[in-house]
Amino acid sequence: MAKPYSGMVLRSLSVVVLVIISMNGDVGLPQFQAMFVFGDSLVDDGNNNFLNSLAKSNYVPYGVDFERGPSGRFSNGKTIIDFLGDLLGLPYIPAFADPFTDGKSILNGVNYASAAAGILDETGQNLGDRFSLNQQVLNFESTLNQLKSQMSEEELSQYLAKSLVVMILGSNDYINNYLIPSFYPIPISYTYNPKDYADLLINNYSRKILVSELDIPSEIKSVRRKSVVIPINDLQALHSLGLRKFLLGGVGPLGCIPNQLATSPSPLGQCISYVNDMVGMFNARLRSLVDQLNTNHPGAIFVYGNTFGAFSDILNNSTTYVQLSLGNAEGNNNYQALVLIAVLAGDLLGLPYIPAFANPSTNGKNILKGVNYASAAAGILDETGQNLVLSYLICLGLRKFLLGGVPLLGCIPNQLATGLGPLGQCVSFVNDMVGIFNIQLRSLVDQLNKNHLDAIFMYGNTYDTFSLIFHNPTTYGFSVTDRGCCGIGKNRGQITCLPFSIPCFNRDEQFFGMPTI
Repeated sequence: MAKPYSGMVLRSLSVVVLVIISMNGDVGLPQFQAMFVFGDSLVDDGNNNFLNSLAKSNYVPYGVDFERGPSGRFSNGKTIIDFLGDLLGLPYIPAFADPFTDGKSILNGVNYASAAAGILDETGQNLGDRFSLNQQVLNFESTLNQLKSQMSEEELSQYLAKSLVVMILGSNDYINNYLIPSFYPIPISYTYNPKDYADLLINNYSRKILVSELDIPSEIKSVRRKSVVIPINDLQALHSLGLRKFLLGGVGPLGCIPNQLATSPSPLGQCISYVNDMVGMFNARLRSLVDQLNTNHPGAIFVYGNTFGAFSDILNNSTTYVQLSLGNAEGNNNYQALVLIAVLAGDLLGLPYIPAFANPSTNGKNILKGVNYASAAAGILDETGQNLVLSYLICLGLRKFLLGGVPLLGCIPNQLATGLGPLGQCVSFVNDMVGIFNIQLRSLVDQLNKNHLDAIFMYGNTYDTFSLIFHNPTTYGFSVTDRGCCGIGKNRGQITCLPFSIPCFNRDEQFFGMPTI
């Protein structure tokens, strides 16, 4: 990923979804024409209904808050995929195993996820049939053959390039494989230590992304379990089949889920640290894989979804999220709603840099992908900037809004420089004022969603995202949090960067970077 800033932002802001909806100026379709989902019970929307499996959820109380009732979703309401589809303007993505998933119904994408499934083929066998990741990739190739009969080669190429691939796997490889050796004739935990097991999972994961099972010679298939190195460049893959935009979700803190708390010894009220440590090894390697994939495939975009960080923040600050409004959530599963685990910025949406409104060249064709009206020093009130009323924007035809809250202003260099707070600490009364504004903004989002049912309003919890990173800087790759990079005055934050100022050399370690106004 690009350094020093863009990659960090994509990896860091995982607690809040910052989804930007754009329209294709040529054909009037959403920027993402389809979404293809690979995963486990977190994103299964009904595939296991059609399998001989103990891992099913097509009965009450599952679906109690979902408009379609018990559907095979492992949630009381919508899953993260449903929320993401809403924001991207896509209908519910059909399950691959549903007999009605064919013809025109597959044009918006297909969901291949299967409860109990994992990266390894044997994972989840204790619960019966499931589509392993390997089988899910084969199922996608079956869908691809159907798509080839519905569009030309050029149309298919453009369609795949504008499709989003979501992959959320790995949890079952621990809780339904590695951590339950008594269910397996040859327990994999007897062969691999946690570090080597994480390597095994990532190696298999990357092959499914880059290598298609149909193109692996039979002689290689027969010895794959012996760690044979497959020449990726010689084989077909999801990427080489034309897919270009991937969201790879990490594994959450499994040591904190009820399943593990009930079966493993741990101090009362505490998570199981060694389980979370194992998951951490996997996530660290997945992040590295994402970086490697972006480096090796510049024409594609791979984004890491920091599920672990998002889930942990919710667990550690649960009351903060009780009032969080995410569009038309309507009481649906809080975990599913809150762990929408990615920042989908312009790069992931396939958008070019958005031109500034005041630029004389911003006209004609170059406004079709959007325009940036933001202005430094601007505010909500006329005294500080131009007053734009949301209801007026709705009247103009806009329907999808992301309203970002205000971050911890009491912690920025500009405020630290005032000396109004204790040495080395944030200015608390400033943060308190900001908190009042954010509470009111959340209430406004709730009100707007109730009053405008044909629109979606989403609150971006900038304050808590900022706080999470600010108070855990080393986790996110930062070492300097008390000053800007090229500003003037105390804390290098009293005056913004002047012309020809020399920026600091450790910009990738600076939390605040270039001071803003």
